[in-house]
Amino acid sequence: MKRFTLLAACVFVAVVLVALVWFVSKSDSPTPIDSAARAEHPSAAAPSSALTTNEVEPLALDCALAADASQSGDVASRSAAPDLLRTLVVRGRVRAPSMCEDPTLEVLACTRALDLDTVASWTSGDADARPDEKAILARAPVAADGTFEVALDEGTKRAFFAVSGRFLYLRKSAELDLSGGARTIEIDADVGAWVAGEISLPAESPVTAAEIDGTPVRIRTSVEEFMGGGDPSASVSRGAHLASGRFEFRAVPIGGKYRVIIEPEKLAAYAGMVTDLQACQPRMLPIPLVRGGTVRGVVRGSDKNPIEGAEVEASIAGKWFGFD
Repeated sequence: MKRFTLLAACVFVAVVLVALVWFVSKSDSPTPIDSAARAEHPSAAAPSSALTTNEVEPLALDCALAADASQSGDVASRSAAPDLLRTLVVRGRVRAPSMCEDPTLEVLACTRALDLDTVASWTSGDADARPDEKAILARAPVAADGTFEVALDEGTKRAFFAVSGRFLYLRKSAELDLSGGARTIEIDADVGAWVAGEISLPAESPVTAAEIDGTPVRIRTSVEEFMGGGDPSASVSRGAHLASGRFEFRAVPIGGKYRVIIEPEKLAAYAGMVTDLQACQPRMLPIPLVRGGTVRGVVRGSDKNPIEGAEVEASIAGKWFGFD
């Protein structure tokens, strides 16, 4: 009896296995509908062995989305890349009255007219004189022969061109009306001087060279210049800061008289006169700073009694109406 039961179980298992094999083989075989579809589209009959089905579907989806975007004129996808055909190129030349090499020279195309001090301050690298980015449309270097090219947006109707260099400058930006089709400009620049200085500290200085970095430095047209009949519109007033003990002022007009002023907190103030600048020439200023002293005094009124709370201010000799 036991042998008969075991034999029946084995036969049942064998039948089940045969049925499973037959079912699997039938599911892999193409159905009549599949055969007809593959006959109608032979390219779909044999998928590439390089990509699995899971890899093909996302790729096809991406291609379909890309095609839809291009056909529908998707603005966002088009604005991602610059449209070079919509660029307006202005070509020009910077001319100087003398042969002055200025390898740092560049042209700025701006939305408004800028004066010399503004341009010089913006391009000096001084952290406190950061340019108004909205005012600058574009900037480009000037080649050795004076030529330059500036690329602007096609919709630009007007631009003001300024130059920035170590020696060359414009008193006022040159205007170009682009709405009338103008695409070239000739710029006649003036030639100034490059004023640069380096400070030195006194023996037993109360501050180190690193501590004095960042101290403001100013250059101003001196009051003597105005009293001598100088042109007020040609005045200079710019700022810079000490960096590694040095400072510079670019494109300073020649023929004027200027004061360079440094007022450190823990050393005596410095005010030196700068005259006889030469066109396209540097003027180097070695400036030895000295230790300051202490001034003590008593403020008395008309009755000879001390005035409590009186405010006393010490200023540099010659300071007059903010000029010196």
